[in-house]
Amino acid sequence: MYVPGKKLEREVKRSGFSINQSKTRIQYKDSRQDVTGLVVNNKPNTKKEYWRLARAKCRSLFKTGGFTSVVNGVEVKGNLNELEGQLNFIDQVDHYNRLRQKPSLEPEYALKNLGKNTKNLLTSRERTFSQFLYYRLFCGNEKPTILCEGQTDNIYLKSAISELKNFYPTLCSLKDGDYELLVRFVEYSKRTKFLLELSGGADYLRGFIDNFDKSMKLYDAIKPKNPVIIFLDNDEGPKETLIKRRSTDYPQRHSRMQFAQTD
Repeated sequence: MYVPGKKLEREVKRSGFSINQSKTRIQYKDSRQDVTGLVVNNKPNTKKEYWRLARAKCRSLFKTGGFTSVVNGVEVKGNLNELEGQLNFIDQVDHYNRLRQKPSLEPEYALKNLGKNTKNLLTSRERTFSQFLYYRLFCGNEKPTILCEGQTDNIYLKSAISELKNFYPTLCSLKDGDYELLVRFVEYSKRTKFLLELSGGADYLRGFIDNFDKSMKLYDAIKPKNPVIIFLDNDEGPKETLIKRRSTDYPQRHSRMQFAQTD
């Protein structure tokens, strides 16, 4: 059994912790050092087995629309929320390592120099996570997905649905005493901007529409059940760049994509 030295024990206590002797072990530098599910030899990282299993589930999901997991030795139907949690965990660790690598990088990998073209920067893990998010939002979406042009449009539309819920039961329903939205809004963030090239503004939406068919080819064997609805501001910009192009550049191609304009 490993017995820590007095200096180490004193520092642990000074930090407000105590050593659990039953869980104490010594690991040499040439062995895999893992703590709370992370490998910490040179930098914090997820175990290779953890990533490979998540990647295999994603490959099955993209080809068949489903995957399996093993629980207590029994193979069961996979849970999308669980898989998303695993991918999020991996991405958080990778994102931390990206920002701390030497030489230091600009925040969000110098996006100011890249504009919105970030897909070529993605690692294989980030690419898989990007494909999973795309599947969940736009291919295997369990509810109609709504994309808005502005950052705050989601708030206004959610408020409108809440106020008019009794008139539009297909948008909101009562469940367990609480009202539940029957549509899903895409919440823009730094990660959606980096992983999906999606953020506020008509330019990002134009890129999303232009690349929609190409992105969906990965999930060719899956038949989507719900539409993708795009809300645009009622001004000349979207009318010129998206609405007019819909009738010329996008004939028959985007039957799942619906456009709406708001004041």
